[in-house]
Amino acid sequence: MNILRAQADLEQNKAELAALIDQMPDKVDQIRTDSLVKPPMLVESREQWLKLAKDNSPALLVAAQKVKASEFAQQSAQGGYYPTIKGNVDYRNSDWHSNGELSAGITLNVPIDLNGATRANVDEAALNVLSAKQDIRLVESDIHKRIIQRFTQVAINWNQVLMASELVELRDKILRSKEKLYDAGRLEVSDVISAHNRLFEAKHSLQTHFYNYWRQRIGLLQTAGKLDDNAMTRISQAFN
Repeated sequence: MNILRAQADLEQNKAELAALIDQMPDKVDQIRTDSLVKPPMLVESREQWLKLAKDNSPALLVAAQKVKASEFAQQSAQGGYYPTIKGNVDYRNSDWHSNGELSAGITLNVPIDLNGATRANVDEAALNVLSAKQDIRLVESDIHKRIIQRFTQVAINWNQVLMASELVELRDKILRSKEKLYDAGRLEVSDVISAHNRLFEAKHSLQTHFYNYWRQRIGLLQTAGKLDDNAMTRISQAFN
């Protein structure tokens, strides 16, 4: 019954997919679990993943650009509010004056702040800088938390994959044993069917854990900003 129920679920999911893409899929590829060798990670340690995220995370790069833009806007606003002094020095040497001529000048520019508007712009620019710096700290904290969660979950999921694989081997041995007993007339057909269902459930659990493992790895790559074409190619090869 479990196998029949799974087949019915598959057909329903295929129909839902067909409604989305306006085409009935010819076949549905299953996740390969016949060779469970842990694929190499892009980097191995948690600290390396954190550094990757710090250097490549799109969200963090955007936040850093906002900080730079707000600081530039603050400098521009301050330039229009605070007095500025410009100095110049000129030295001329000619045949008429053997010692040359030295002249210097200073220009003081004092902006006029009507109704305090310029001061308000300076204060607003300063607040924008503080806000941008706070945002980048929040982004860094969020990325740090998600990297640790993903990295930890990847290890947990892989252990679940290994345990599920051992269960499949055990269920397969039990099925073969019951088939022999059935051939010898010592078991009912219902016992063999039950063993088939248990093996099917174990295989389905293995595929589910393997799928969840790759979901976490993809999430780890995405959080670190390294989910590029090369990564997608390696993931595709692991599934086929």
